[in-house]
Amino acid sequence: MTIAKLQHTAQHRLGDARPLQRLHVLDAFRALAILAVLVCHYFATWGLPEYAGNLYGYQHAYPVWLGWGALGVEFFFIISGFVIFMTLERCHGLLEFWARRFARLYPAYVVAMALTFLIANTLGPPEFASSTADFLIGLSLSTPYVSGAKFVDQVYWSLVVELQFYIAIGIVYVLAGKRFATLWTLYAGATLACWFIGRSLGMHMLVALANRVFLLPYLAHFTLGIAFYFLYTGRIHRGRLLAALALSMYLLIDAQAPAVWHAMHAMMVVLFVLFLRGKLEWLAVAPLQFLGKISYSLYLVHAYIGIILIGLLTRVYRVPDLIAALGAAIACLALAYALTETVERPIKRTLLRWAAPLFRSSQRQWPSLAFVRPSPRAFAPRH
Repeated sequence: MTIAKLQHTAQHRLGDARPLQRLHVLDAFRALAILAVLVCHYFATWGLPEYAGNLYGYQHAYPVWLGWGALGVEFFFIISGFVIFMTLERCHGLLEFWARRFARLYPAYVVAMALTFLIANTLGPPEFASSTADFLIGLSLSTPYVSGAKFVDQVYWSLVVELQFYIAIGIVYVLAGKRFATLWTLYAGATLACWFIGRSLGMHMLVALANRVFLLPYLAHFTLGIAFYFLYTGRIHRGRLLAALALSMYLLIDAQAPAVWHAMHAMMVVLFVLFLRGKLEWLAVAPLQFLGKISYSLYLVHAYIGIILIGLLTRVYRVPDLIAALGAAIACLALAYALTETVERPIKRTLLRWAAPLFRSSQRQWPSLAFVRPSPRAFAPRH
């Protein structure tokens, strides 16, 4: 989809409230991100030389640089910034926005966590075991804030980050109205100030507040995604402001990171710039579309379940390394597809259909939580 087409769609939506057409290149981006994460988790995280226990049971050690695939999560955060702001502009109020995110993410998460809990505690290694208390705490997505609690699957940490982002951006959006870019900049500035003061004065609580509550380590990624959305819809000045803000935060927080870290982030930026210019339509091919559309469910089930399956194939059935990894990936793909089609999508539709009257009544009862709709002039064509 070109910029002009999205602008036309946005203008049309503002008149009749019909949803935006799905951006297929973003599904391809999701596919690339989940593939990178999967490669990291299947070849680097739990094997030699990173982990002496070698839970995979592989006969060989694979290149350490495959572990950089973990940055696929950061790419997901940039995509999330773009897509979540688009979702905000489709919603009428804060409660509707949060309810839509809940309906989209939580049902699949609960089912995936239950499956992972059962499989990890019956077939998995001790490293993957978790308690019933861990599972119950995980249901509340509060694991990082409960002393001694453990994620049922380590990859679920990013869902907590996403949840905090939804809370923060929803509040800022409803308070800011049409001045979102300004208020978001103030929010980021206050977070940075909290971090700097905490580090300078040795006040660890302030540093923890900035990092764990206000999301400083990932704020640049989310902000960059929002900036790309503004640029994509023709709001150039606000997009540039937020892009500059994201770059400033990145340089302040990650300046000492390894060169490969910077190179991979630069690659993410290049991909989005090409996307803005309409140069990546060729990525919207069927395999990547399929993978992108089940990427959330695949993220939920691929890690512990896939690694346990790899270990069984290599140790019990003596399957070669790469074939075992491919078999685990295919099995997790099938499970993710089933989870998407039987839980994620149908339950989301049911919950939103049930909640629709509540959305309308909440707008009457709490008008202060209603969103200010953007003017069609905000989507003026680029010159």
